[in-house]
Amino acid sequence: MLKQIVIGVLLSCISVDCYQVTQIDGPLVGDSVSTFWDCKTKNLYYSDYFGFGDSPVLFRYDFVRNVHFAARIQGYSSGQVGNLIPLNCAINQFLVSLGSCVAVVYWDGFSTTAIKLRERSCVDQGRIVTFAKVDPRQRLFVGSGEHTYCVAPEGSWLYRFAPLQGLVKSLSGVGVSGGMDWNVLTNQFYHRDVCQSSITEYQWSPLSGSLSNGRPIFQFSNPNAVGVGIEIDKFGMLYVAMYNDSSVVKINPRSSQIVETYVLPAKYPLSLTFCGPLLDTLCVTTGNVPLNVKTASVEDTLFIPNDGKLYKISGIATHGYCDHKTCLNYSLIDATDLAEDFASSNLSDMYHSSDVNRMLEIFNGVVVQLLNKHAPLIPFVSRDRIDSSVPWYTSEIDMAIAKRNYTSLWSTENLAQMKKLRNRRKQLISNAKRAFLSPRLYVGLGMKNDCYQVTQIDGPSVGDSVSTFWDCITKNLYYSDFFAFGDSPVLFRYDFVRNVHFAARIQGYSSGQVGNLIPLNCAINQFLVSLGSCVAVVYWDGFSTTAIKLRERSCVDQGRIVTFAKVDPRQRLFVGSGEPTYCVAPEGSWLYRFAPLQGLVKSLSGVGVSGGMDWNVLTNQFYHKDVCQSTITEYQWSPLSGSLSNGRPIFQFSNPNAVGVGIEIDKFGMLYVAMYNDSSVVKINPRSSQIVETYVLPAKHPLSLTFCGPLLDTLCVTTGNVPLNVKTASVEDTLFTPNDGKLYKISGIATHGYCDHKTCL
Repeated sequence: MLKQIVIGVLLSCISVDCYQVTQIDGPLVGDSVSTFWDCKTKNLYYSDYFGFGDSPVLFRYDFVRNVHFAARIQGYSSGQVGNLIPLNCAINQFLVSLGSCVAVVYWDGFSTTAIKLRERSCVDQGRIVTFAKVDPRQRLFVGSGEHTYCVAPEGSWLYRFAPLQGLVKSLSGVGVSGGMDWNVLTNQFYHRDVCQSSITEYQWSPLSGSLSNGRPIFQFSNPNAVGVGIEIDKFGMLYVAMYNDSSVVKINPRSSQIVETYVLPAKYPLSLTFCGPLLDTLCVTTGNVPLNVKTASVEDTLFIPNDGKLYKISGIATHGYCDHKTCLNYSLIDATDLAEDFASSNLSDMYHSSDVNRMLEIFNGVVVQLLNKHAPLIPFVSRDRIDSSVPWYTSEIDMAIAKRNYTSLWSTENLAQMKKLRNRRKQLISNAKRAFLSPRLYVGLGMKNDCYQVTQIDGPSVGDSVSTFWDCITKNLYYSDFFAFGDSPVLFRYDFVRNVHFAARIQGYSSGQVGNLIPLNCAINQFLVSLGSCVAVVYWDGFSTTAIKLRERSCVDQGRIVTFAKVDPRQRLFVGSGEPTYCVAPEGSWLYRFAPLQGLVKSLSGVGVSGGMDWNVLTNQFYHKDVCQSTITEYQWSPLSGSLSNGRPIFQFSNPNAVGVGIEIDKFGMLYVAMYNDSSVVKINPRSSQIVETYVLPAKHPLSLTFCGPLLDTLCVTTGNVPLNVKTASVEDTLFTPNDGKLYKISGIATHGYCDHKTCL
């Protein structure tokens, strides 16, 4: 691992002369101050800052189909349209900066007209929004500047969006904010003020988003060139678009040197982002309005047809990060949890300074605010009905909050009123669940939804597939056949978009027990596969019928086999093991964690047969399903070290004939378990230890599952046609139907999951 890191850094610092610049056919743009690459849809979004009147100002470039779409904003013709950031909590809604404000716009990505829905927050009077970007923790940062740009510099701010306060000042002394990015490995923030000749580095707190200890790390020497957009790659190198200099420069922030210069045929590069299926390409916008930021004037310059076009720079021998989306609001689930926590807590224990902000989130009406937002979607419900149905809080408490008079708010006189509010709030939430919420929110709150649909996918019949992997970038589902021997195919790829299957055998390997198919994020067409008792790397291009075993990486204890493997959110590989006789002699196996210099390290003892696992990244909990046990066990998981501790059972299966195997978690923390021998997938609330929903399948032996689809709102479930009895380690004599062994999709489940994680080992 250390060798790979060193090689990666060396490669990132060596000049690469084989890059290629390609102009993309599309509209001419005046000035596009920011770009956004959507890793899920493979679309590039950008805007035209100098688009006025009925000119299109919003643009979408479909990278796969090589097609552009453009739209104007209905009723808005004042220009200064910057940024186009998709919201991750609403389909077809985008965050757009319009002049001095941040607004939400609806656009389906195809029509020529977008609709401004609402303004969210504005910068100080007399300033305009010049740039906006979302940090890795989904917080929005907004840069501002004067209308006169650098004529009167350093009087503006960099803002951070807070859900209850709007735009909060985060950094002073800004001239015109032109670009920013974060290094998630070192917790550093890089900011480019176009009125300065330097790039400034700050310490960034992932927890609070605060910035501190600013220092210049690079000085531009060309007075005529203006560094604008900035982007970081996975090696920590910075890429800066050089306005008025026809280039993009690659800067090493550690040595403060320019490593590489990429020359473009357009004079005014403006913004850039990593794009493409592998994030190994730079998409760069250029402008055809020659603005002089020093004098705030448009220069009289002769333009060429290349100016104002979109460009791709490929062959740069690096990879970037996905751009981050945001929501700008508390979800209804978060607000409901806060309210329920308040209702069930001891009031006298909650009124200390550390709980002030949390209490304010409740008392400021987060739930009511969200219900108001969803009310227009439900024709028979009026806002008045929602607002007046139950009083949210008394005028005294309202006044105390408005004045930030916490002493009065937490006074003894108000305790009785607050206790009454607890019951009112519970009633409001109950009414909201029954009357106002959509099916999607019903499921998130743990309520039943009978609108799901099960679809069988045409493809090969599989003996037993113990794990599935959804690749969010390529939109492919990978799985294997644990009981395929000889020359039978054992590796499978399902192309979700084209609805096509591909299968391959492993050259020279015919011993079965092939589990897992996890793509490596550091090598193209290489996968991590478990073969019997070992973890190996296999090469497969995804099309040919033969894969090649490259090398074994590590093995479990002698006499055991690998039964399941999965990568945690920090890209650490966890490997479950079991006896070849399954549960005949249980609890003598281990759960392993891969360490780069040690191989598989024992992490959890007393395992029978590891059948499934997943992580809750919000609560740092790990869920494990041992198929020899009738329980799901919850552990505390350390994101820093990967260690597991304080195991406790959180759910008991009551049907002795059904075996819970694969397990998956959604963004609400609900668990989905494939019930082998029971023709179903069950949805479990780990907090209440109850089954919330049962999804019935036409196949008897569901085995593994994962969230899939472009929006991760579908469950892909594998089933088997080898009726193994894990208690006796025997294959039962059972009559199978054509439905057994097929792949299924469960849609309409009104929730979303997470992308499966790759690793490098």
